[in-house]
Amino acid sequence: MLRCDWLLVFLAAAPGDALDPVRVQKGMFLLAMQAPLAASARYAFEPYAYGPMSRDLYRDVRRLRGEHRLDATPVAGASWQLLTLTATGRERAAQLRRRAGRDHPEALAQVDALRREISGLSFAELLEQVYERYPAYAVRSVFRRPA
Repeated sequence: MLRCDWLLVFLAAAPGDALDPVRVQKGMFLLAMQAPLAASARYAFEPYAYGPMSRDLYRDVRRLRGEHRLDATPVAGASWQLLTLTATGRERAAQLRRRAGRDHPEALAQVDALRREISGLSFAELLEQVYERYPAYAVRSVFRRPA
């Protein structure tokens, strides 16, 4: 499976739940760092304004939107959009999840655990957790926890 396949699997781990770009980036980063995946299945990340960021991940999101597998819903007063799977995206993700369950059960379990973990954290808690585990990716961060 390729990295964009794992992105669909990650987004499908909680059907109907929309994710903001930070949760998508951090979830896929944690998957790349923690799951037993081949190099071709991992996004490469660099330190950026809110921690680890992958430009290739953003490119794949744009491509999946163009293929009508992802929807992006604007958030009032924000410059970012919430991502959800379309019906076509859910169908493809279901196929990929079955394949991952057969061929990569440990990685699929990691996807599901990470999705639950990041969904239960606030924005600040998520960033703090990532920065604590992987401090090298926090060096360019503009995020500071309010006192």
